[in-house]
Amino acid sequence: MNAWTIAAIAIVVPLVLRFMARAAAVPGTNGTLAYSVTLRRAALGLAIVPPILLGGLMLWHPPRGGDFGPLALVVLLFLLLASPLLLEFHRVRYTFDAQQIRVWSPWSRHRSLRWSDITTMRWRPALKWLDLSDGTTVLHVSPLLTGLDDFARQCIESSAEKVRARDPEVVAVLELMASGRGGELAFAPGRPSYLRG
Repeated sequence: MNAWTIAAIAIVVPLVLRFMARAAAVPGTNGTLAYSVTLRRAALGLAIVPPILLGGLMLWHPPRGGDFGPLALVVLLFLLLASPLLLEFHRVRYTFDAQQIRVWSPWSRHRSLRWSDITTMRWRPALKWLDLSDGTTVLHVSPLLTGLDDFARQCIESSAEKVRARDPEVVAVLELMASGRGGELAFAPGRPSYLRG
């Protein structure tokens, strides 16, 4: 890699991460967790822009011998890589109220969890999500979702304090989410308790 490539990566990656964290901090609809319109558009851009650019490149500067096969495979690869993001950002939906949280996802069956049944809450630092479990059902809550402030307040109000208090990182995560800083959790290098201070 040359110096220009490294410099471009060093500049672009932090800007993209900041953009995603700010997009996640947008308030959501009351009682709903979903990915923001900004993240949905970014996923759509990842699915559409590279194939259009590569297609334009193929038309502007056709490959020698007219063999479009390898470039067509690269275009298809971009579409395949972006499709899980599109599904995640457009089809995953959470709703919650004073009694329970419900999840609809293309990756698994419809699930729900009553706040009073939650026996375990755990912050997963490598995956950057909050796990809620009753021992049978596990729900993963991403810090990239909108509406985390209302969700965290409802979680604090409706779940058992002894379950939350078992892990100080869970307490920090819920406090950050409740204060509108949930998006910072997605890209923070340290533990959530360090972000609180």
